[in-house]
Amino acid sequence: MSSFASNKIRTAFHESPDITIPSVSQLQYLDVCIKETLRLHTPTPGALPRIVTSPGGVIAGSWVPVTCEST
Repeated sequence: MSSFASNKIRTAFHESPDITIPSVSQLQYLDVCIKETLRLHTPTPGALPRIVTSPGGVIAGSWVPVTCEST
């Protein structure tokens, strides 16, 4: 965790009993850090494939046939 985030947490809470779910949910910077970490490092292993269904479709201007897998 960055020193900036650590300092934010240390200034928000002076003692361990002060740390509660409602109080932690008020820390916007921590929330953004967690969301960005989950975006970059998903909790599921690997990329989940997406399968094109009937009748196919156009993705980014290119025709993609049925049952084609995309990640």
